[in-house]
Amino acid sequence: MFILMAITIANPNISHDAFHQTHGNVTNNKSETKTQELEDIQIQRTRDHPEIKSINDKRTFKEKFEPVAKFVFNDLIKYTTVSSVLVNLVSAPLRLLNENNTFKKIINNISMSLTRLHLASYAVSGMKVAVDNQNPFFVFSYTLEALATLFGLDKLYVFKGIASGIDAMACIVSEKMLNQKVFSNYQEGWKKLSQGIWKTTVEVLKDPKKFFIKDGLHKGVLSGYLLSLGGLIGIRANDYMGSALRDVAGGVNEYAFTQNDSNPTMRRSGWYSLAGTILDLSSRLIFNNSIANLIPSKSDRDVFLRIRDALHELAIAGDRVGQYYFIKCNEANDEERGVVNHSNGNGNGDTIKANNKASLAKVLAQAPRAGAQYATVL
Repeated sequence: MFILMAITIANPNISHDAFHQTHGNVTNNKSETKTQELEDIQIQRTRDHPEIKSINDKRTFKEKFEPVAKFVFNDLIKYTTVSSVLVNLVSAPLRLLNENNTFKKIINNISMSLTRLHLASYAVSGMKVAVDNQNPFFVFSYTLEALATLFGLDKLYVFKGIASGIDAMACIVSEKMLNQKVFSNYQEGWKKLSQGIWKTTVEVLKDPKKFFIKDGLHKGVLSGYLLSLGGLIGIRANDYMGSALRDVAGGVNEYAFTQNDSNPTMRRSGWYSLAGTILDLSSRLIFNNSIANLIPSKSDRDVFLRIRDALHELAIAGDRVGQYYFIKCNEANDEERGVVNHSNGNGNGDTIKANNKASLAKVLAQAPRAGAQYATVL
């Protein structure tokens, strides 16, 4: 500006308008330069701090949380199943090594940690299915699964037998008798499933030959009772007897699942779980301490017991895969979850729309209510 003034003074012929025009151009150039600099600074700040973008994020909390819920409920169990099974398969042959082997100890500890992580993800995924399907039997069963995992019970295997027997009966009645996975509410789920279980129980008690019918319904229900009974005996009375009954009854129940020709996912669950049960039963009935004590050599006795531990690792691997497919076979498809047709007391059909998505908030909100309703009907 001072330069322009000096030029004007030196050359009085320059008009007043020309001066202001020239001054205005310089001012505008400076303003544009400053604006561009501010934009460049803002772009750089956004690159350095991406969280600034969240200020303009208009998504609701539910929409933001949905990817997390999907991972926790649907995807996590896939990863925990695969990782747990792979480590079990690596750990099984290592069980044959000397107890002082460092690598063996590390892998065994990892195996136990992944097993508990899998059980936790199994309980979470199962609770989602229970809430989606409005199934009080599943709510009770997966609550037991969660408690067993949370408190790390010493007799985890036999305790889980109680839950396994309950959800196995509910699953096979839902699949083979009712042909219905989703209920309009927990009361309807309790009424239909309990009536179906009782009806099947009376039928097989009146005519034991029904136990051998190929569809697996009667085998599944009766063995479900024995499976839960084995868990109770193992917890309250004798671990060895309870585990043996749990294995035998569980094997019969899993074999009943393999006879379901209409649901290949249920069949896969049955076969994998049955393989795990046979391995576990072998480790308990054959490679046990009572038989090991008959072996005179201490070194041979130690090898004998290591074989038991290796079989147990393989049994866990089979059971993990069976659990994964059990969750999948109980998941309702979009059509089943979208609309539930049921009959009221007058025989009229009502159409009840059910939610086709379950978030963590929904599970946490509904699980206590479901438990309260379950306790009420009991």
